[in-house]
Amino acid sequence: MNISRSQLFWMLFISEIVLLTYFALGPSLKQARQDIWMAYLLAGGGAVIGSYLMAKVGLAQPNKTVMEYSQLILGKWFGKPVALAYIVFWFYIMMIMLHGTVDFIKTNLLYQTPAIIVMLLEIVLMLYFNLAGGITTIGRASQVIGPLLFIAAFLPLLLNSHHMDLNQLLPVYEQREPIVTGALLIFCFAGETSAAMMMTAFMKEANKAASGVLNAIGFGMLWGCLMSVAVIMVFGPISAADMYHPQFMYMKSISILNFIQNFDLVITFFLQFGIMIKLAYHLFISSYGMAQLLRIRNWHNVTWSMAVLLFICMLLTSKLSYEFYIKPWIFLIFNLAIPCLLWIVQLVRKNIT
Repeated sequence: MNISRSQLFWMLFISEIVLLTYFALGPSLKQARQDIWMAYLLAGGGAVIGSYLMAKVGLAQPNKTVMEYSQLILGKWFGKPVALAYIVFWFYIMMIMLHGTVDFIKTNLLYQTPAIIVMLLEIVLMLYFNLAGGITTIGRASQVIGPLLFIAAFLPLLLNSHHMDLNQLLPVYEQREPIVTGALLIFCFAGETSAAMMMTAFMKEANKAASGVLNAIGFGMLWGCLMSVAVIMVFGPISAADMYHPQFMYMKSISILNFIQNFDLVITFFLQFGIMIKLAYHLFISSYGMAQLLRIRNWHNVTWSMAVLLFICMLLTSKLSYEFYIKPWIFLIFNLAIPCLLWIVQLVRKNIT
């Protein structure tokens, strides 16, 4: 199984668009208000640093996943628990994504559809992507869906420009603490470090992995910043902060000459494809990683087990909102602290030898 630099870029960029505008925007707006754009830039800096460090570690261990090189760098006694912790972390992210997707669909689209049906359909699609070809199939699908999702997401910025008011962004830098709090919430969704350090092992040209990852995260953060500013300029910081899905309401507000309307249906259509890409590759890396850790040759068997376990966990936590799972300290550990640790230990061992 191999992926190209382009496929890696689109997989991560799709993830950034989906997470930063449809999951991170609402909670972070409640904290940073009109200074939300500063929070995005601050979180973006942390995400780029973590991704750069992990890319450096990965380049020194070509064609090896984090399951393998964590044990080479830290030793088996420390490396295996770190590898297992990352699998649990990726599973945790899948639960956040599924809860958020079900909440979104139930709130805005299928009001009377039982949540269990939505969960089951999402998990079946995740399984199909993985069993049909794994990361290769997911990468090819992202090359098709990515540009379409970007166009569908970018066009509303132009169509709603006549409703924007720059005065809504004032005053600037009103308080520092809410900006930092908002940045931490955004960082929970911005950092694709942990996923990237697993997927770069499947790249045909490993030396180009760093540029693909950094470009995806950089452009994704820029996009999230633009979208947050647009929402503030249309609704104002107070009204936007009270909305459960402010970006969706932004799409619904588009109306040009009473002819171009209901644009939210178009973006929601492509959004669901983007969410599916994100969920599918997280199922892949968690299943493949567990298979490597347990030395199971057929990782498809692990995929089935992971999917069943995910469905059971979703049923047991069905009454919880996705915002309940947003714990910044968890993401700081896995997307910044551990990458720093691996990089430092690898650097020290290299200098000693």
